[in-house]
Amino acid sequence: TVGTTYYDPADACNGVDPASVKFFVFNREGQLVLGKNRDAGSAPTNTVDNSRIGTSKYQALLASMAPGELAAGSYQVIFRVEACAADPAVLVSEFYVIEVLAAP
Repeated sequence: TVGTTYYDPADACNGVDPASVKFFVFNREGQLVLGKNRDAGSAPTNTVDNSRIGTSKYQALLASMAPGELAAGSYQVIFRVEACAADPAVLVSEFYVIEVLAAP
């Protein structure tokens, strides 16, 4: 599971779920290797979740991956959030690096 925190500054979106939440994994060369979509509606791609933490402007974003879904190695990950319909801004997290370890 990979996670980050999302903050929506728009008062119009206070207490409203984002319109769309997506998660992307890139290899170190910048090639897209995996994408997940909260709104896909069917497993296994529907493994991105958002839940409120603290106040209604903060949410935890989590993306789950099955064992073996990514080969061992280093990856760059990013979340993309489309805010609520009242303020359709698109917010993107910073890229950050994860390390996938090989099974023992």
